[in-house]
Amino acid sequence: MTEPDPLTPSALRQALHALPRERASPGFTDRLAERLRAARSAPPRRASWIPLAAATAVVLAIGAGLGIQQQRRATRELDQRRALALRHEELRSELDRVRRQVGDPPTLYLGATPDYDVVLDLRPWLEGGGARPAAYQPPNR
Repeated sequence: MTEPDPLTPSALRQALHALPRERASPGFTDRLAERLRAARSAPPRRASWIPLAAATAVVLAIGAGLGIQQQRRATRELDQRRALALRHEELRSELDRVRRQVGDPPTLYLGATPDYDVVLDLRPWLEGGGARPAAYQPPNR
């Protein structure tokens, strides 16, 4: 024979009924009623300003920290943009210098022999996007 499950509602109800009963002390109900009347007639308690001031200080500190962080990020981004602009100008001037050296049409004189001159025409690379290997085959799509 198995024992009944102690967590079933009927088993719990039986266990609660089996507990000994406690008696309230004399005058318990009167003391409780007096406390309730006193609490109802007392003026409402005012909230203290200290927790409010502390919460305000925390919010201001967090806001200031976020503001400082945002300012630092903006300054760093501005410095990076300035550095990029400076590098852009350096590269542009270098490209202009190379173009002046190459001349128009864009050719480079590489040297000569008694029979011929060696000249490199750069137009295909400048206009066509660069060199391709001789065995280059575009992929089939």
